[in-house]
Amino acid sequence: MAAITFDGLTKAYGDLRAVDDVSFEVDEGEIFGYLGANGAGKSTTIRVLMGFLSPTVGGARLLGHDVTDESALVEAKGAVGYLPDELQFDESATGREILDLHAGIRGDERREELLALFDPPVDRKIREYSHGNVKKLGLVTAFMHDPDLVVLDEPTGGLDPLVKQRFADFVRAERDQGLTVFFSSHILSEVRRLCDRVGVIREGRLVTVDPIEALLDRSGKVVHIVAREALDDTTLAGLDGVHDLEASPEARTDTGFREYTFTFTGDIDALLECSPTGDSSTSQSRKHPSRRCSCDSTARTATTAATPGGWGDESRPLRGAKAPARECLPLGCRVGARGARHLGVPLVPGRIRG
Repeated sequence: MAAITFDGLTKAYGDLRAVDDVSFEVDEGEIFGYLGANGAGKSTTIRVLMGFLSPTVGGARLLGHDVTDESALVEAKGAVGYLPDELQFDESATGREILDLHAGIRGDERREELLALFDPPVDRKIREYSHGNVKKLGLVTAFMHDPDLVVLDEPTGGLDPLVKQRFADFVRAERDQGLTVFFSSHILSEVRRLCDRVGVIREGRLVTVDPIEALLDRSGKVVHIVAREALDDTTLAGLDGVHDLEASPEARTDTGFREYTFTFTGDIDALLECSPTGDSSTSQSRKHPSRRCSCDSTARTATTAATPGGWGDESRPLRGAKAPARECLPLGCRVGARGARHLGVPLVPGRIRG
């Protein structure tokens, strides 16, 4: 039996469809990541699943129970742990008082184990908590009654790297013991590290549901080339992995350069093999094949965004932002993927982006 089922779920606010005809299942005993940019519809989907919002069209089932059946939903929630994106604890209460309240409703068989793992300051009042400490306390409340299923909305926001790693190790171990985990995130690396399968939502619509490795294997990178001379559009479009080529063969009046943008699903290292002598230019894309990499020869910095196929929104500087000169493309570089060297057109140094 599927732990979670969405069947044509639509949630509309007037003419705005926050979630539009979403259908998929989460299997028992798997970690399922729900990935999308902020505002894509992740939290709305989860709020419908937990009974806080009513679907406009379609529906959802939680542990086999229709979420629009109030009595059935109450029964199902007894075996579910839930962590909302924005926790609303009583700020005048201490963390311990919050845990006691939750224990009286659902039990707390694993309280001490989880307190040792996440270590929230339980004797301080919630008003004194940092965002990270609120999230730690929320994780304890979600897991302490030993649920069969946990639904977590952006569970690692505000956590420091050490606690994030503890969380990841704990969730994987619980999955191995049969726990089902459904969690949302806008960070590809987090989903990649944890999930068995992932569903991608964009602007309220489900884009794909796949095993995580299958998704990463075909993730596209948006590549932008700025060239001094026009490239052969036919040859460029014919390269393995080039899709949706948008070319501006006429030089821009403000820069004098030609620009080419496309989605690339092939070997980014081959695409960035660009020196006239045949030497390969090292790119951050080699280390992060699922991420977009930008190189700028003037500032000599590199940034990445978790945007396979153009859908992520977590952008941040790479560690060690000062990139070595070899990260940037040399003057006179050429695209060098599978016979493309005969393009033979110098590119603006450091201005190929992928």
